[in-house]
Amino acid sequence: LTMDLGVKSKEQLVSGIRRGILVTGFNGGNCNAATGDFSYGIEGFFVENGQLTHPVSEMN
Repeated sequence: LTMDLGVKSKEQLVSGIRRGILVTGFNGGNCNAATGDFSYGIEGFFVENGQLTHPVSEMN
């Protein structure tokens, strides 16, 4: 996955999210080499109708 630089600001991108999570950091993770499964802990903010509503942490 590669992403090119766009022209929208973070605020403009968030304003278009109806319901989601804005990830602002990672808290480590692990990988199962046999199955390819992986998990990373995240922290950030829950987004509803383009607004940051509350912080989230310890999610994966």
